[in-house]
Amino acid sequence: METSDSLDHLINVLEKLEGRYQDDQKEDDANNRLYQDQCDSDIGQLDKDIANSQYSILQLEAKLEGNLIPAKSIQQGVEKAKLAEIKQYTQEIQELDEERQEQNEVYEAKIAEHFEASKIIREAQAIIKDGLQRPSLAEVKKNGKNVLRIAPNILAQVSSSLGGSINKIRQTHRFTKAYASIFKVLLTIMNKSESTADEGSVEKIIQLCSDLLAKIDDSTNLERFAEDKRVQAYEKHKHLLNRDLQSAQSILANTQATLQSLNDQIQQAQNSIATIQQRLDYYQDTRQQRYAECEEAAYDYQQARSARDNNKQLVSDLIGLVNKHLRVLREQLALRVAAGDNI
Repeated sequence: METSDSLDHLINVLEKLEGRYQDDQKEDDANNRLYQDQCDSDIGQLDKDIANSQYSILQLEAKLEGNLIPAKSIQQGVEKAKLAEIKQYTQEIQELDEERQEQNEVYEAKIAEHFEASKIIREAQAIIKDGLQRPSLAEVKKNGKNVLRIAPNILAQVSSSLGGSINKIRQTHRFTKAYASIFKVLLTIMNKSESTADEGSVEKIIQLCSDLLAKIDDSTNLERFAEDKRVQAYEKHKHLLNRDLQSAQSILANTQATLQSLNDQIQQAQNSIATIQQRLDYYQDTRQQRYAECEEAAYDYQQARSARDNNKQLVSDLIGLVNKHLRVLREQLALRVAAGDNI
């Protein structure tokens, strides 16, 4: 009977062990479900973070490639064109100013030439007028004429003055050939008139000087009129060039401001892409690590479950074996008791 009790006790122990295996397995199953559910949640959230990051990068790249960079290229083209226009306008204004300066220098030289020619002729005319003399009473009685006559050597003095002017022309080349020719003709007339020096010839010389002075005044007025027209044309042309230059400069300033804004936006977008890419790399690495952890936990759970199932099966088999032996033992004991054995 003691053997039977021992076997009963063993069966009780084995059944408790079997029950503990079952309870432990249920607890592991529950813990595994919780852990794997958390894995699914973590990986799902990481997948969302990865998808959102990738979408954000795609949006920024689309903004860069489809908007900002093409807009920058267009503005760079405008900038290049306006820089070329500004250079062209500046060059044209410089050339226009140089041309105006040259025109003014020519004009000033011509006015100075006219002034100098008038001065020479007026001086000659003044010398002749100052040299006119009335004859004395004795000369009037002797010659029977009361006419003006030129003082001795006056025409020679005028001729000498004109000759000096011609030499000056030859040395300085200041005057045009026209004035040089006029002075030569006047000098020739002076030389021819010097022999007669009567009132008529002197008056003709004086009148010739007056006519020359009038023509010089007319020529001076024409030069001034032409200069005024050139100044008006210059100012009008320069006004138009300055207007176009200012317009190009204004457009260039706006274009460069737009370019700066586009560059800032491009840099900001590129920085955002770099930041998001770092987060994306982190999410992908974290997902990979988390996935590996979950897979490893699932593998460990499966291995532990298999080992526990084996142990549980072993205990179950042992319980069955003990129950079988216990039943045989009880039958034998019953037979012995029936036979009158004292057990």
